Amino acid sequence: MTYETDQLAELIDQKQDTLARLLEIGQKQFALAKDGEIAELLDVLAYKQRLIRELGTTERALDPFRNQEPDSRRWRNEEVRRRCADGIERCKRLLDAVMIQEHKSEDELRRRRDETALRLEEVRHAGKARGAYAAAPARPSQIDLSR
Repeated sequence: MTYETDQLAELIDQKQDTLARLLEIGQKQFALAKDGEIAELLDVLAYKQRLIRELGTTERALDPFRNQEPDSRRWRNEEVRRRCADGIERCKRLLDAVMIQEHKSEDELRRRRDETALRLEEVRHAGKARGAYAAAPARPSQIDLSR
């Protein structure tokens, strides 16, 4: 006999796995952002986007279970029900950790952006100063004492 709760348990396992991978890739994202490794960071972000799409697919597959009364579900056995409930709790904790990691990465990227903008501004000012000195007429290096 098949139970639809078997599918629910499988989807919760998939969600948990995807969230764990998102947390792991988020840690790598933060390290790359901190080190200024932009090319590698872009690759990580592309992979992360695939994981987010995967999570969205899993969430849509879970939609039919959202409106069900939990007590009305029929389970293969108590172990499957307990494993699913534990998985849901782990998913909540993982999602919280992913969100915290995401905020840390955003803050780091913002800091790096601001630091880069400041450096570019300094270079621009240095270029203007250099240009002003180069455009100034050369003054004679000797003093005329003939009078």
